[in-house]
Amino acid sequence: MDLEGSCSEQSISVGERLTASALQNVGLWVLIEVDGRWPARVEEAKLPAQLSVWLERLRAVQPTMRLQFIRQPLREGSVRVMSMLPQGRRRIRAFVFDSLETIASLPIEAIVGDDALPVDASCEAPDSLFLVCAHGRRDRCCAKHGVAVYTAIEEQLKRGEVWQCSHLGGHRFAATVLHLPTGIHYGRLRVEHVRQLLDATREGRIVHLENYRGCTDVARPAQAGEAWLREQFGELGFGAVQHCGAEQRDGLWECRFAMGQQYHCVHVRQRTLEVLRGASCGETNPTPVSTYEVVRHGAYMGKAMDAAESSRFF
Repeated sequence: MDLEGSCSEQSISVGERLTASALQNVGLWVLIEVDGRWPARVEEAKLPAQLSVWLERLRAVQPTMRLQFIRQPLREGSVRVMSMLPQGRRRIRAFVFDSLETIASLPIEAIVGDDALPVDASCEAPDSLFLVCAHGRRDRCCAKHGVAVYTAIEEQLKRGEVWQCSHLGGHRFAATVLHLPTGIHYGRLRVEHVRQLLDATREGRIVHLENYRGCTDVARPAQAGEAWLREQFGELGFGAVQHCGAEQRDGLWECRFAMGQQYHCVHVRQRTLEVLRGASCGETNPTPVSTYEVVRHGAYMGKAMDAAESSRFF
């Protein structure tokens, strides 16, 4: 079957929503500066043997690690490595090395420890960081839209606060942008959105819910529940909706959240729609659009309930 237009054009034409399409359950972000052109998938990259071993050790400690290659055009010299644990203080850590090979000298504890382990390679880290997918070898939509958005952000921020990065998932939603340390994942951003994006981030809020894919800390059903609450209550602040847990039972996801002194239990189900689109440019086999919908909601005051308690009420 021939599909007309790019994957991002197809996604827009069938009305595919961005809600709950973010990367999910990321327990550790690891960003490594790799210059030049990247292969279509980072796992296919020919990294130094000692760095590959180091990454395997790191993934053994934190299986939900997400590795991203990063780069800045025309930047030369040292190799930058950054990391961020979603749990705890949500602080970006940064390190600098002479080469990819020497990254393997970094103690694993410097990445996964609750407190920053002082190491010689440590350097000043940004408080806020944008990653813009510009991974053209993975999909041409990322090159087309991502590079333009990256350039627009770079013109308005310090150079260390924005990087091009490898695939962030969902290239049909290009330009896709990740903000750290919040873990907020955006999609379908364009150059004209950049000023509003930066202003909103400085004010500690999401720019637009229609561009909000979700928070990468949690599973997609919880992303859907959070987005629904934000829409219902008009809450855009970064910390306005706190995730308290989620369990699946009887085909539904029960997702619990805190908003101020009030707690919410949102029941979410996944649905497959009868519309098709290509997930990537050049695909000849379209796939159906999957979405999440809220089917039940309850709110209460007091302490947060666990799954067993909330199931008796909602």
